[in-house]
Amino acid sequence: MSHTRAALILSGVVLAAIEAAADRLTHTQIADAWTQTKLGNHQPLQDIQRAFPFPARTIHEDGPGLILVFAAHGQTCIDFVSHPQESIVSARRC
Repeated sequence: MSHTRAALILSGVVLAAIEAAADRLTHTQIADAWTQTKLGNHQPLQDIQRAFPFPARTIHEDGPGLILVFAAHGQTCIDFVSHPQESIVSARRC
C-alpha cells in the first residue's frame, strides 16, 4: 500500500472517530461549556474535550459557532466546527 493511500485511509478513520464523538454533543452543550470556561470554570469544556479520541489543541469562536481543534496523527489537525444549525468535521495540515 502506498504511503499516500495509507494516509488517506488513516485520515478517513480519524475523521470518522471525531464525527462519532461530535454526534453525541449539541451546540448548546458546547456553547455552555465555552461560556463556563470564559467565567473561569474549565471543567465542563474539559469533559467535552475528553469525549474525543484525540487531544484538544485549541478552541475559538467563529461568529455564533465554536471551533475545537484536535491534534491527530503526524501534522494533521481536525477541526470540529459547531454552529447552531450544523456541525462540520474536517482535516487539514497543522
